[in-house]
Amino acid sequence: MKIYLFDDSVILSGANLSRDYFTDRQDRYLLIRDAPRLCDFLEKLVDCVSDASEQLGSDGCLSQPARPPGQWLGDRVNRLIAEFATSQDCSGEADSTVYAMVQMGPMGVCDDAYATQRLLHQLPQLMQTGQHQLHLASGYFNLTDDFTEALLTAPQQLRVLCASPAANSFYKSTGPSYFIPAAYSQLERQFLAAAAKLRRPAAEAAQPSLLAEYARPGWTFHAKGLWLGDRAGQRVGLTLVGSSNFGYRTRLRDLEVQFGLATDCDRLAARLAEERDGLFQHGQPVSMATLNAADRRAPAWLRLAMPAFKTYC
Repeated sequence: MKIYLFDDSVILSGANLSRDYFTDRQDRYLLIRDAPRLCDFLEKLVDCVSDASEQLGSDGCLSQPARPPGQWLGDRVNRLIAEFATSQDCSGEADSTVYAMVQMGPMGVCDDAYATQRLLHQLPQLMQTGQHQLHLASGYFNLTDDFTEALLTAPQQLRVLCASPAANSFYKSTGPSYFIPAAYSQLERQFLAAAAKLRRPAAEAAQPSLLAEYARPGWTFHAKGLWLGDRAGQRVGLTLVGSSNFGYRTRLRDLEVQFGLATDCDRLAARLAEERDGLFQHGQPVSMATLNAADRRAPAWLRLAMPAFKTYC
């Protein structure tokens, strides 16, 4: 979870607070001002997780929490989510709404996975409101099977952006992590294979560049999110932003918080489209031929280990 909270304002992001994010690592940052209900919810969420966490004392020593993480934490967070949902302003006077979605798979909190999956199943209805373009980005591209199927069978035009090997933070690292970019190339290959099987021929003809890799000299890529926009590409009516990568580790192992932002404000919708286009302009189209090149092939042992590996990445 990434939560940057200042009084009644919050920065929605998937970024960590380390030096490279402020210099040469691409991520997303959306500032929401004067949102006391949202900020109160996030403060309580941090308190919940803190109560189940080790505490660092002034002497530099760690002390164990009074209660280790478990179902009690999930129950508490689920109650908090329900309370926040009932506190939302549904008067219809606002032109934009922010939804907070939490995922803590080990503790039985699956709010984010459920909400995202429900959104994808509602895409045919959303087409009737003029939303025809679906963009998705993930710094660690490892979509779950059901999410992959929902995306690839959706009626919208779809574009996906992930990190190129050189834009992966583990590029040319030492030790076992050296093979992580190759593992993600293998996951991209599996995604394109699923696309060839699931997408209709007409959809393929209209979507020549389904998958692209972020390639910007000297930069790494960590941005993640989803954008639902109009046919002309000038407005984004809905975006998801936060720590979720839409993958197996997000769903099964990590503690994540993601936000849905829906808007009817023309200015904000145009700004969100500009943000999306600023990311995707660095995308280089990727095909199966690209991934089958000799320098992109994963070692045989890594391909065999992928079923177990993919739940950790």
